[in-house]
Amino acid sequence: STGRPDVRIAILDTGIRWRGPRLRRKVALNPAEVPEAEIRRVREPIERVRASRGRYRPGDLLPKLQREMWETLLVEKDAPTLARASTFVQEERERLRSDLRIADPFDVALAMEHRNLLDVAEVIIAAAGERTESRGSHYRSDFPRRDDAKWLSNLFVSRDNGAVKLRWGSTAGAVGWT
Repeated sequence: STGRPDVRIAILDTGIRWRGPRLRRKVALNPAEVPEAEIRRVREPIERVRASRGRYRPGDLLPKLQREMWETLLVEKDAPTLARASTFVQEERERLRSDLRIADPFDVALAMEHRNLLDVAEVIIAAAGERTESRGSHYRSDFPRRDDAKWLSNLFVSRDNGAVKLRWGSTAGAVGWT
């Protein structure tokens, strides 16, 4: 069968040299199901990472990311610590872009995972900065009180041209909880 246009499945093994002479003839792509532009969109970041020749291996970056997020996002937050976390994420993204070293195929997977962890950290920082109250495990020392009138809602996150976008709304009404 030709498949369904609404289903996209890609299996990419970062250790495989896709453009090598032995595999080039064996890799099957059906451009009718997965447009070449989509394939390039997925492959290009991986190829850029594979070509990196900087100072830092991805595994060397992870402990510092974990420590920084532990110190700035785990329990108590305030505007200065959120700003520190945001600066760290920006600097870490720059290290991934300009000073990453790939020594073996597994480093590619670790680099992509590190990029994903930075995405998660960025969302947490943006959401914590937006929520100017304390609730459950989200404690803001600069906003120590709970504010049900303003914040009893859900926060939806998306990206628009790479930037994190936050939108408040409620899922409770949509599913009949209210």
